[in-house]
Amino acid sequence: MNRACSRFSAVGWLLAALTLAIALIASQPAVVPAQADRAVVWDEIDVTVELREDSSFHVTERDRIDFIGGPFRSGYREIPLARIEAIDNVRVGEVTGDAVQPYQYVPPSDFSADVPNTFSYREVGPTLRIEWSFPRTTSQSRTFQIDYDAYGALRVYDDVETPYQQISWIGVGEELTENAPVNEATLRFVLPQPVDPGRTFIQGPGSERPEDHTEDGQTWTWTASNLGAGDSLEAGLQFEPLVPATAPSWQEASDRQEQQQAER
Repeated sequence: MNRACSRFSAVGWLLAALTLAIALIASQPAVVPAQADRAVVWDEIDVTVELREDSSFHVTERDRIDFIGGPFRSGYREIPLARIEAIDNVRVGEVTGDAVQPYQYVPPSDFSADVPNTFSYREVGPTLRIEWSFPRTTSQSRTFQIDYDAYGALRVYDDVETPYQQISWIGVGEELTENAPVNEATLRFVLPQPVDPGRTFIQGPGSERPEDHTEDGQTWTWTASNLGAGDSLEAGLQFEPLVPATAPSWQEASDRQEQQQAER
């Protein structure tokens, strides 16, 4: 096994950029529990992480949510920032047919769940909190889309015998499934150009057969169904360098921490 594969296996990989934890609120600003008269089910979650030539990630997340009872009128997403250097170009909208109706950005101080079709975002401790509002909804399905660019999230290893780069992502986190089930989930990585599956290492469901996750070496896909409490959909992809990039500022400390955990 070459050094790249050894590091990938022993140190593990970072599942750090995305902890999908949308909480939908009704008249009170609290996480909505499963109740007899009000609950939510994530019918489908689809997350695409596109590696761009400048080494940034463009992330697109679509969430089809079944609202049971209600009314519901707003939600939020929290993105951990510990292993992302910066996030920009945040957008939120609602999917109707083949189109996305963009919501209007408002400053955090002006955001209100009483004003539908708006969104805002701000840093809250170690996370970026994205909030949005939509028309009052009872016993109905809605599909929301969140887009943003993440910088400094690609792992870069230029100082090993076989240099490589690495994407790791959480498509569905345990924080979400602890609060609501997810019927179908898809996590997709799109590379700027194809790579040879025979020279690529993956982690996640079906990791023993990388070729099962791609048809062209450029788009890599993982799926999961019927996720219940504590379940998640996570994946990592390690490949020969594709884009000009340097190791992000958090990488060295994260590697040390993961090495220590692996040795315990």
